[in-house]
Amino acid sequence: MRIGTIGILAATLATACDAPPESASKPADPLQQQLEEAVNVYARAVQSRDHGALKAMLSKEVLGRLGRFEGGMDRFVEKQRGAMLKTFTMMDSVKMADRFTVTGLNLQADTAAVTLTYAGQEVPRPFYFVKEDGRWALNVARPGFSQALPEGALPMNTYRVTTQSWGSNANFRDIGCVQSNGGWFFRTVNETNKSYPIGCQNVCGFWTGSQFELSTPGARWDGSHYCDYNTWGTDVWVNASTGYCTDGC
Repeated sequence: MRIGTIGILAATLATACDAPPESASKPADPLQQQLEEAVNVYARAVQSRDHGALKAMLSKEVLGRLGRFEGGMDRFVEKQRGAMLKTFTMMDSVKMADRFTVTGLNLQADTAAVTLTYAGQEVPRPFYFVKEDGRWALNVARPGFSQALPEGALPMNTYRVTTQSWGSNANFRDIGCVQSNGGWFFRTVNETNKSYPIGCQNVCGFWTGSQFELSTPGARWDGSHYCDYNTWGTDVWVNASTGYCTDGC
């Protein structure tokens, strides 16, 4: 069952939909359908800048995080909106159909992680929900992302670097990010149109972004060197001559 308006979102998140089976051999999972609808409601609310709908569905951790950053909800919405439209270039910037689909659900106690596609395009990171006050609230990033780390723990995260097509004669790029000791870790990205993980210190942003640089001779960085953690997918892009952020801190 699809819900036509954002106004009854609270009921959607509190009660699983009684949807008919997708097929006779594979019944639909009510919770999976419920969370799929919630992701689409979230994307529509981000796209339409509907602050009220977002406040109704975001977790206490996310709302608390926004309250501690300059710009608050306004800045959060603009950053999430910009990164979403850059990630899913086929998305209509005025009106978006319900095209996010949940392809997997990992349920552990009061946390649910869903894997997604958008119009068939894989979303490489899961979206997280937490059970709060009898409903599933959207946490977006992993639960606990905003909490202080234990003493001695490194404030690191795994970021995603994606290469673009740059021709057979171009040099491959060595991309690096800052580490907790103040030094840099570099790795070579040596294939086109491929994504690479890189562990970096969290130093900025709503989702604890990091600082990046290219070391290959002749390469340059375009825009901010501080890339926020992009919940929709790739954090950093590298092409024939430059590197750049999906979303700067």
